[in-house]
Amino acid sequence: MKYGFPLFILLAFSCQSSIEKESSTKPISPRAEIAEVSSYTEIAPVDTLKSWEGIPEQSFGDTSIFDFNSFQLWFEGPISRFENSDTLILEEMPGNYLYQRKLELKLADSLYSVKSYLSVHKSLEQVYPYHASDTSGPPYSVWQEGQQKWQAWSDYKYLPLESGEFRFPMLNRGHNQDPPAEIVKALALRDTFIDFEGEMGGTQAEVLFLGKPAAYYIHKAIMKLELYRDGLLENEYYVLLLFSYGC
Repeated sequence: MKYGFPLFILLAFSCQSSIEKESSTKPISPRAEIAEVSSYTEIAPVDTLKSWEGIPEQSFGDTSIFDFNSFQLWFEGPISRFENSDTLILEEMPGNYLYQRKLELKLADSLYSVKSYLSVHKSLEQVYPYHASDTSGPPYSVWQEGQQKWQAWSDYKYLPLESGEFRFPMLNRGHNQDPPAEIVKALALRDTFIDFEGEMGGTQAEVLFLGKPAAYYIHKAIMKLELYRDGLLENEYYVLLLFSYGC
């Protein structure tokens, strides 16, 4: 079970005295003044995914480097990888999770910049309410034909990787994870907790979905990396992240 899923600095080219002098002759809107003197990351985009904060609970070992020619994506520690068409796929393994790992972008040239975003896949699935040895219920294959599911991708959220200090936050809490309040309301879910015994810790249901026990999962997320050259969008790259729920 898991614990609770690249900086361009704009130098202020005016000293404080010059700003005050200009202000005395004509008004400056707060937005214009902030844009003039602030660095790129001091005013983060509204939909920004916050970095995990604190001291890492473990050492992740050597860095995994993924080369996109114009830039590199660095993941702290080893991670399983494979590719499917134009998408790089990174997969967690039991005990080898992304949580708390540092992510960084390394640019090949100052002409380039990269903006990073993350979309999370959320799903709700009715769970099989019988132990594998319980013969009173239908076989799993028969039950599965009537199983109800809901799924959706979240809007992209900005990933502030430029600082070099971004650490992957807790997105997938493993089992016993309650759905967000907006999903509970939209799907008219009812709160419950049922532990169905079975192999590898069994299965837990946290809500009733259409009147039947269900569990909430975040199995995967996708990173979108936008490559800019001299401020113009040149290419987009995608990295699919597959989260582990154990063995």
